[in-house]
Amino acid sequence: MEISVSEARCVALAAQGFNALRRHGRIGAGQVRRAIDRPGLLQIDSKTRVT
Repeated sequence: MEISVSEARCVALAAQGFNALRRHGRIGAGQVRRAIDRPGLLQIDSKTRVT
């Protein structure tokens, strides 16, 4: 079985709980907390990645 890179990315994000619908509007502290709690970590990159 083969899957594309895009499909693999979707599977990985879903496994981490990031497959919820996007919400519009302001993001509150509760939403940020839940986003951190799902994978159990917070990574802050010190450099901006430009692609």
